[in-house]
Amino acid sequence: MKRSIVYLAILLLSVSSGASAGQSISDVANWTPSMYASAVSPQGWKELSDTDQYRLWTTFVLVKKPQLGIVVSLKTAEKGVDGSITNISIVSVNAVCGATGTPPNYVQMGMSESFDEHGPIAGDAGGPTVRLIPDTNLAVAVQHACKMVRAPIVETMSHSTSKPCSTPNAVYPVQAIRQGHQGVVYVTLTVGANEHPTDIHVYKSSGFPELDASAAQAVASIVCNLPAGTHMGTPVTFRLNQVSG
Repeated sequence: MKRSIVYLAILLLSVSSGASAGQSISDVANWTPSMYASAVSPQGWKELSDTDQYRLWTTFVLVKKPQLGIVVSLKTAEKGVDGSITNISIVSVNAVCGATGTPPNYVQMGMSESFDEHGPIAGDAGGPTVRLIPDTNLAVAVQHACKMVRAPIVETMSHSTSKPCSTPNAVYPVQAIRQGHQGVVYVTLTVGANEHPTDIHVYKSSGFPELDASAAQAVASIVCNLPAGTHMGTPVTFRLNQVSG
């Protein structure tokens, strides 16, 4: 039973005492332990819900193999009776989405680590394959991620002759130019009610965080003449030979 708790509560950190005392909800929303740095989208954590008992955030990244494979993380901040955060847990799983964006029936638990206010107290290199129970918070997080990486999204806006969306005007980060970084960032989005993008995610990274962040910011400012709820994707290209001056 104790081992199961470690699997399902991958990260437990008391924020009611010790070094973490006084940590605010806004801090918790962006907080990422170093062990999860590579499992967080360049856009950070997306909030799923906020109730009297807890707040939930999720994030996901694509993996190279298998196709449509993702690592999904769910962060839960439990609230005390006064609304303050009493503890934090992070669960990460490996999943493979269906070609139509359907979530899998089973996921593999990722590496686990437990913390208290003094630091790590227990860990595990990997977890078992478990059934993804429908309607749970973890299932909702995986379903959200699979929806964003489904195959039709890969057919990008650049392949359309009707040009339904304006062109992302990305700023080439100066530091990236100095370091010789270039590449293509594939960004997915959902068209909102006001024709502006929502649920923006980096589907495929350029390999450089500063380029990924600039691409996502550029896509956030475009306008799409498409029905609300339409899922789209677009590549944003950074090439040093296109830099003027």
